Amino acid sequence: MSAAQFAGIGAVDGSIQAAQMAQLAVTQHQGEVKCYNALNGYGFVTCPTIAGDVYFQRKDVPDHLQWQSLVGMTVDFTSRVTPDGKTQATDCTFSGTPTPQAESKAHGGKGGNAWLQSTIQAMTAQYGPVPPQYQAALRMLLGSGGWRKGGQDGDQQSGTVKYYNAEKGFGFITSPGVQGDIIFKSTEPVLQGQSVAFKVTWTYEGTPQAHDLSRAFEEGEQAVCTIRSYNAKTGYGFLVPSDRSQDVYFKKSELPEELSEAPKGDVVGCTVECTIGLQKDGRPIVKQMVLVARAEKRQLEGGTSSSEKRPRNLAEFMDSASVPSAEEKHSGRIRSINKRFGFIAPDSLPGDVYFKRDALPAQYQSTDLTGAAVRFALSWTEAGKPQAYEMEVSEV
Repeated sequence: MSAAQFAGIGAVDGSIQAAQMAQLAVTQHQGEVKCYNALNGYGFVTCPTIAGDVYFQRKDVPDHLQWQSLVGMTVDFTSRVTPDGKTQATDCTFSGTPTPQAESKAHGGKGGNAWLQSTIQAMTAQYGPVPPQYQAALRMLLGSGGWRKGGQDGDQQSGTVKYYNAEKGFGFITSPGVQGDIIFKSTEPVLQGQSVAFKVTWTYEGTPQAHDLSRAFEEGEQAVCTIRSYNAKTGYGFLVPSDRSQDVYFKKSELPEELSEAPKGDVVGCTVECTIGLQKDGRPIVKQMVLVARAEKRQLEGGTSSSEKRPRNLAEFMDSASVPSAEEKHSGRIRSINKRFGFIAPDSLPGDVYFKRDALPAQYQSTDLTGAAVRFALSWTEAGKPQAYEMEVSEV
């Protein structure tokens, strides 16, 4: 059947059943293998008589070729139209030689799949097809690094939700840092097209999985973070945001002037407000950083430091004997405030306390309250950080 005849069939209304169309569309073709991934179990063929790439499965490849490179080989096949309207190649017969691949510099690094493919090709050529009982182990070997792109288990990535099935609670993410679709599970609603941050792990067969999903940063977004780590020699460090688990990379040049020459001990633990940018792979990077509060320091009356004189943070303070009740009101002064949030320097608590502007009385929502005396109730976020609510302004 010619392409024109098949197009004519597509123009007919729904009176022709899909099964009839699939039967009419079965024809013999010849093409060239465009790509093939034995680990994932499929590949694509380009064919001059069919518009678009033609999908084929590993089960339609002869046993002795299933774990070899097929790219560039000629393939004769029978085409069929699947129920979802895609063209699939079956009954494949391969001939010719594959296109030579670039050799790898290191077995597990860049180009490692080419080395593995060439090794498997040489072995199958000499000893025959891989026995079924060893194919699972081979998939594990390939999945351990050869055809895997996206880093190690636990690496942080960002991407876009490609598909989500709310009824079954799973979906797929695409990411510039990981090859192929990444499966994830979520009981919380997720929207198709939503940008997300996540940690990637890998199955034994090399399939990427996403965990710890959270909303990804957007270009130009403002965030309050704590400096988690910093190395003056290498000239970079990482921040941890107050509302998500995704770390943010920063360069020494972006440190506030007050911290640019400070030792590591005076930098780590500081609270900063920063503007977020996005790298090519979607990972966040600091573009601008402003110091909000310095790290808490602990000293005895004689000037020597001690971890026993005063709690190092509010987590230790809450574990101490002087734990305040949830109903107790605290007092302090607003150290800094912007359009969305601010920080209070409390009179009797260690460290600054974060608050959202909408926690203020309505009449002060648009007022610059820097230095104002306030009273507030205290709560703790899921990350264990203090947050003020039910605020009262006692002196402006």
